[in-house]
Amino acid sequence: MNILVTLNSGYVLPLCTMLKSLSYSNEGTDIDLYIVHSSLTLADFQKINAVTINTDISLHPIKVDNSLFDGAPTCKRISKETYYRIFASELLPEELDRILYIDPDTVVINRLDDFYNADFGSNVLIGAFVNEKQFKQLKIISNSDNQNLFLWIFYLVPGTPNDIFTYIVSSTDINLVRFFAITTIARIPSIITSTICGNELMHNNMKTAATVFVLTAVLSGICAIIYKKHNDKKMKAAWT
Repeated sequence: MNILVTLNSGYVLPLCTMLKSLSYSNEGTDIDLYIVHSSLTLADFQKINAVTINTDISLHPIKVDNSLFDGAPTCKRISKETYYRIFASELLPEELDRILYIDPDTVVINRLDDFYNADFGSNVLIGAFVNEKQFKQLKIISNSDNQNLFLWIFYLVPGTPNDIFTYIVSSTDINLVRFFAITTIARIPSIITSTICGNELMHNNMKTAATVFVLTAVLSGICAIIYKKHNDKKMKAAWT
């Protein structure tokens, strides 16, 4: 299985967490990891090697000329490395017949075999997304009474696919200002706990990582209960 990641030094620790989850979820599968970069250091690769040693993951670094895409527009969330995935076919070895791109800050919780071996048909690219049937099953999103509570928990707990939900939310009636306010506040502790979990996983401190994750989940549950009680009081007052 060929896996592609593109990143700079800022995403090395999230990548290490992703690789841990990838190896655990896809045990027994030989994985060739192509790391396309222009600025990773020896120290960065030592960290990556530390989590892939004694696994089925083989590393294939591909260094890109740092001047490539110099004129391309960038911002806080879009770095030069973002363009490497778009032009991957020009940067990867020609003999590769297929490759799966995964964001470095992803947590892989299931096997990837079925998706990796999916039939492309006449397409050059395919992607994983939420289909219409799955979207309809997410009734909590369209329930205005639960939206705030759902957003808070979803963005607070580390490891949830909140980037995908960012796309889904555009198809709902969630107030945009409220969405930004809740998710911005919720993601601050999530980023901190994800970083801590990633660091502990990298050093094989599974118990500490699990403890941080559980404490975060408990905190989100407490906040959910407080919000629900507050919301119920508001609704009750509105009807009296």
